[in-house]
Amino acid sequence: MGGIYGFYRQFSEIDPSMKTLVLALSNSDSPLKMKQMGEALTAEYLRNIGFDLAKPDRHIRRILGRKRLGCSDKETVPIYEAIDIVAEIACEMNKSTAEVDYILWSFCANGYGEICTVSAPKCEKCTAGKYCNCRG
Repeated sequence: MGGIYGFYRQFSEIDPSMKTLVLALSNSDSPLKMKQMGEALTAEYLRNIGFDLAKPDRHIRRILGRKRLGCSDKETVPIYEAIDIVAEIACEMNKSTAEVDYILWSFCANGYGEICTVSAPKCEKCTAGKYCNCRG
């Protein structure tokens, strides 16, 4: 397969996590940098064209942090660590990374699940309470 997808596929063969490609497309020092695209939007773009990875936005990075699910010792998980954590969870659950990412994201996002929001978490409604460090 040629074209841009084929070019991106070469990166995935070297680094299946896709972090190398995310960095290449989002880093301002890279000749491949896409205008106005940081890591989260770049990951979402790659997911939308068929690559299975998480979008490490603020919701995902927060819910994975030490004050919520405790998947990291940091309150807000670093971007590339979040990509790895969601991929590990997906592997353990035998789900796609994109599916796990979407479930976690919708749990946190205003206008969607709105369970684990930053300002008003609804811990009493949360089905992940036994895994969570939040005492909202």
